[in-house]
Amino acid sequence: MDSITHIVFGAVTGSAIAGKKLGKKAMLWGAIANSIPDIDVISGFWMNDPDAMMAHRGFTHSILFAFLCSSLLSWLFAKYHRNKSMLFGNWMAIFLSGLLFHITIDSMTTYGTGLFEPFSHERVSFNNIFVADPFFTISLLISSVALLIIRATSAYRLFWIRLGLICSSAYVLYTFINKFEVNSLFKEYFASKNISTQTYFCSPAPLNNWLWMGMAKDNDSIYVSYYSVFDKTPISVYQAAPVNDFLLNDIRTQPSVKKVLALSQGYYTVNEKKDTLVFSDARFGLLNGWQHKNEPPLFVFRFDIIRKENDSIHVQQSIMPPINSRIFDVLIKRIKGE
Repeated sequence: MDSITHIVFGAVTGSAIAGKKLGKKAMLWGAIANSIPDIDVISGFWMNDPDAMMAHRGFTHSILFAFLCSSLLSWLFAKYHRNKSMLFGNWMAIFLSGLLFHITIDSMTTYGTGLFEPFSHERVSFNNIFVADPFFTISLLISSVALLIIRATSAYRLFWIRLGLICSSAYVLYTFINKFEVNSLFKEYFASKNISTQTYFCSPAPLNNWLWMGMAKDNDSIYVSYYSVFDKTPISVYQAAPVNDFLLNDIRTQPSVKKVLALSQGYYTVNEKKDTLVFSDARFGLLNGWQHKNEPPLFVFRFDIIRKENDSIHVQQSIMPPINSRIFDVLIKRIKGE
């Protein structure tokens, strides 16, 4: 999830756990605890794009890291913090809950999370919520603002803590219900088109949980369709993109290429553009999936694989086309079933 969501979620949970002992400072420590796993973004300063992408949500987002980091921080704070009423167990409750909540929320998004690193490099992804969903964040944000404003001794603090945590939790439950329902619809639709769903997943479109993308693939193509829970008609259109896997035949064993292949979890397409191969990670959806149904699919998340003069390979993340207000206008209409 986005940084703002992690901060406000941590602030509310921190206040719930230690607000009586730390006052409003509990919000600060909760926000910090919930943000710690994202320290892996600093790897982008010295790693190339594929390595940095693989490092993000890796070990720092694992269950092992959560217990190791929270144990160390709790010991340090229990020993050196001025508030001696906060014992090791109290600090452990703040830091461990913050780290575990962070990696749990992130595992619900398409990017996936290395929960079992370093024992398994498999990324866990439930695909039930978009990486930035304002409808999940809003109740936590409102509660955080209220908790900052009202007095630390106010009896109303409990109301705002409950509001943020109950509303956000109810929304997460709602996303799983949505996913279960649209999953069935997409599978039935692809089956009616004689498209296998043995390799298949669905995930929400940007910034909401009402418009969903269903994706199936075979050896030759990737098939993408969109459906809004407010649609008045059944699913009727899909877009197909050729995989063109043969374009990678002579470079598949290159370390950087192997990394983007692992990151895509098998959902990718490859296209030639002059001396560059455009590698698209299809899991993150289309820029034109809900706008122009007859256009060739244009995937959001792409890498440029560039051949150098010495036959070496350079892989870099492609610059995403600019997003204008028209795209959001069309997205909102599509969510509404128009």
